[in-house]
Amino acid sequence: MTRDTESAPLAAALTADELVEAIPELIANVSTRLSASSDMLRDWSRAWLRAWNTYDADAALALVTPDFEYLDPSMFGDAIVGRAAFRDFLDMMWHAFPDMAMEIPATPYVPLTGTGLAVPWRLTGTFTGELRASPELTIAATGRAFDIHGIDLYTYRDGLLSQWTSVADQLDLARQLGLIPDPHSRQVRYALRAQRLVAPLFTARRKR
Repeated sequence: MTRDTESAPLAAALTADELVEAIPELIANVSTRLSASSDMLRDWSRAWLRAWNTYDADAALALVTPDFEYLDPSMFGDAIVGRAAFRDFLDMMWHAFPDMAMEIPATPYVPLTGTGLAVPWRLTGTFTGELRASPELTIAATGRAFDIHGIDLYTYRDGLLSQWTSVADQLDLARQLGLIPDPHSRQVRYALRAQRLVAPLFTARRKR
């Protein structure tokens, strides 16, 4: 039986073993399936990079669906949903890092089902404005520069970005920005020693 490889939800309904067995069939259909969306993916990616590197919020919002969702593992399960929330996110980022620049340093990957991209990226900038993560959490600028790499997972619907998952080493970013000490610093060594001293107390308390 030939599966409808246009549908990502179909693959999501398969078990892990079924997905593994389906890999040859899915790969065989990738070229044919993506030929119809190749121009869209190129044009969208070009416009996305331009919007980010010219700090054009209106252009970025025009590239996402009304129910767009942004996911980041460092957000503790929260998500940015909708264009209004996405605009607030862009304003926050560009206020904190007004010289932020994005580039694609390696070849993007395509999924075996659905329409999407996995895009390696490099982001650079300088922390010169307050980072207003929420009304209760505002981080003062440190003036420190950063240079990090990560990968974005993009899912599209009707030519627009419907879901964006971004994965990067947020601990390294925090270190570069001066928000946490270097892992090899004296402060971290002292903190680890303290943790080893108090850990038995927490273990004993749990056993009670």
